[in-house]
Amino acid sequence: MLKLNPATADRVLAVVSVALSIAACAALAIAFFLPLVEFLFYRDHSESTVFVMLGGVLLVSSPVLAIAAVVSAHISRRYFPHVGLGRVGLILGYSLLGLLAVFAVLAIATWFTIR
Repeated sequence: MLKLNPATADRVLAVVSVALSIAACAALAIAFFLPLVEFLFYRDHSESTVFVMLGGVLLVSSPVLAIAAVVSAHISRRYFPHVGLGRVGLILGYSLLGLLAVFAVLAIATWFTIR
């Protein structure tokens, strides 16, 4: 059976929050690079439906992962205030949520400008 070291048990939640923040950043980065990959490798647009669906899934999962990172980092900071990784998870999670909010505002402003 797996034995958990009591000295590292308090860091698990903080590490999870940092990992979720990194996963949210990676999902957002991959979603923005998918059109470039499609343009470079599939010029006849035969696989464009797959890329659109994959990009949509990644764009939707990024805020969900960022919110999960912020929640787990807040729980980690509440129960284990001496662990510094909880603060890192909060910084990364809130930074990504702020970036997503800026992208949303820019998308809405672009939509109304074009329209």
